[in-house]
Amino acid sequence: QNMFNRGGGVPSDPVQRAEFAQRWPAFNLSAAFQHNHKEHYRDKVPMEEQELIGNLGQTEDTSCHGCVWYSGESFEKRLRVPSKPPENTDPAARYDPSKSQKDRVAPPAHCSAAPAARTAGTA
Repeated sequence: QNMFNRGGGVPSDPVQRAEFAQRWPAFNLSAAFQHNHKEHYRDKVPMEEQELIGNLGQTEDTSCHGCVWYSGESFEKRLRVPSKPPENTDPAARYDPSKSQKDRVAPPAHCSAAPAARTAGTA
């Protein structure tokens, strides 16, 4: 919204400005960022930055080839890509392709408290 041109602009009178602020609560002259600042859109890139822009030339294939999975107790062995996820004995970490975000279950109560709350009272 261009508040300076809307309905006669932003009033300079303090009482009228307070009424304007009531009517348009999102308007904030002291905000750190304002949308619609387009005065520099056509500026040339500074030479210092322009020198950093270039072509990479021939690169390796960066398209998705599948998930990267690791196996082993500390995930030391990388499986080939693509592959299915490794079996995991931890039921909390088991991958089930039939599940989706809607099947998500909240973590147990002892896992959801903030770290300070979990250790409070233990000395």
